[in-house]
Amino acid sequence: MAAQAPKLFITIISHNEDNIGYNSSSTLYYNNRAALVNTCNMFDTKGVKYNYGGEYIALEAIADLDTGTVLTNTNGKNILRWIVEDKGFECDPHSHESSRNYADVHYLMSNLGITPTNTMSGFLYDTLQNGNAWSDYQNGVTGIYFPSHTWYPEVLWGAATMMHTHDPHFWGLFKPAHMDTFFVHNPSNTLKVVGTGCPIKIESTTTIQYVDSLIDQIVYDLQNGFLPAGGIYTQEIFFSEGKVNQPWFFPMISRVIDSVNVHVAQGTVEWKSLDEIVNYWETTYASVPFAVDCDHNSLLGNEENPLHILPPIKIYPNPVTDELVIESGVSVIEKIEIFSSLGSKVLCSTGPISSILHLAHLPKGIYFIKIKLEKSDPWSIHKIIKN
Repeated sequence: MAAQAPKLFITIISHNEDNIGYNSSSTLYYNNRAALVNTCNMFDTKGVKYNYGGEYIALEAIADLDTGTVLTNTNGKNILRWIVEDKGFECDPHSHESSRNYADVHYLMSNLGITPTNTMSGFLYDTLQNGNAWSDYQNGVTGIYFPSHTWYPEVLWGAATMMHTHDPHFWGLFKPAHMDTFFVHNPSNTLKVVGTGCPIKIESTTTIQYVDSLIDQIVYDLQNGFLPAGGIYTQEIFFSEGKVNQPWFFPMISRVIDSVNVHVAQGTVEWKSLDEIVNYWETTYASVPFAVDCDHNSLLGNEENPLHILPPIKIYPNPVTDELVIESGVSVIEKIEIFSSLGSKVLCSTGPISSILHLAHLPKGIYFIKIKLEKSDPWSIHKIIKN
């Protein structure tokens, strides 16, 4: 089973924001620049794939301040050119679209001597961002500050909500139909979205134990068939450029990378950039749409049946002590299997099956419940916690 299981593709991604402060403090910029250079050198040494997401304030600071002896540790180049040309990493336009939009950011990156990717790094997926909708960018976006420049994005990454209150976290790739029907695949659309996976953000409060356990669990689920084998699994590790000069940052992200590289050595995880992930999806996976959230729920609908945007099966309460309720709408439940976190089958029942399962006899722990509805419906796989 392990040889056929999909790998987990991991990318480290950073953003700098329009409030980072470089326009009011050159000292802050120089300190963060030096720390980012050290971080990128470490990424390179450890085989990481990294995507730099740049907002306009940081890009203007690079244009103004990357001169003279500052360039000594980046081979005589501004840091953006060095990141792309010397380290082989990718640079993605990022924007909150206030006084500069995505086309303006793309223009600023190009003027710094690189060819940025065609990835919109970070966007509001379900509402307008300063009056702009990502779905309007299917046929390109023209600059606000540089109106002579038009950019044609191809990839969306970092689907978010206002203030990140309920961001969608999912693995996979598909072409979202519209802002109102985001989890409906429309193959005729230009833009494709890459899932961020389960949230891993490097903060001062992040623990290596949390990251280890999360990645360990995802890899285990993939290798043991608790997640669909036909999907592409995309996972972020995110950090803010404003944190790179903090004393805790370098040791933390270095330890996280070492932990990931244990899985890389075992062949269950691979570092991939966003462009590499998209190319892999288009070739190896033939652009088949896929989106599964971190609770193992399938998210995608289609043009003919958009009501399947939300999972058709509801399971509650979770955690469960005794009675587990399964709501499947009008569908009849034909088969249920429950597995322990170690892969042992602890329950198998064939239908028609009651909508209430009694689980008081099971020991406390994590379980996976596989549900088969009527006819030729695929298995639905969900994680439950038994108290």
